[in-house]
Amino acid sequence: MNTNEREDQPKDLVVWKDSFSVGVKKIDDQHRALIRITNSLYMDSFDRTKTKEAFVKALKGLFNYTKAHFKTEEDMFEKTNYPEITEHKKQHYELLLGVVDKAKRLDSGNQSQCRGLIKFLVDWILNHVAIHDRAFGDFCSELQKSGKLIIIE
Repeated sequence: MNTNEREDQPKDLVVWKDSFSVGVKKIDDQHRALIRITNSLYMDSFDRTKTKEAFVKALKGLFNYTKAHFKTEEDMFEKTNYPEITEHKKQHYELLLGVVDKAKRLDSGNQSQCRGLIKFLVDWILNHVAIHDRAFGDFCSELQKSGKLIIIE
């Protein structure tokens, strides 16, 4: 065991698996980054020296990265005339509203609430990626097979 690790030290909440891939490199890269940021936030939630303000600042960073990621996806939806664009954008919007609402209700210093919010995010992200983002990846794959899509960036 590494001398810097303790047995009771928390592990990453989620580890990237190839099965998470939607087949669109830019989106997959951003999903990996979302997982890294979320895992970092999760690990920080066990650090009793972190203040609520530090957690909220880190959460805002994750929130802003997530908004940028959603913008990337939505731009790709527009470029490809993705038929599910309205529903997909609605889901993005609802997640962001939900995170803001939950973040406003965090009690000062309640690490359990912080971890609960992070787990909620991870569950939502993984479910969304597995179903909705994968559907977009499949849509792009079909466009590529038919010669109607070369690359989207």
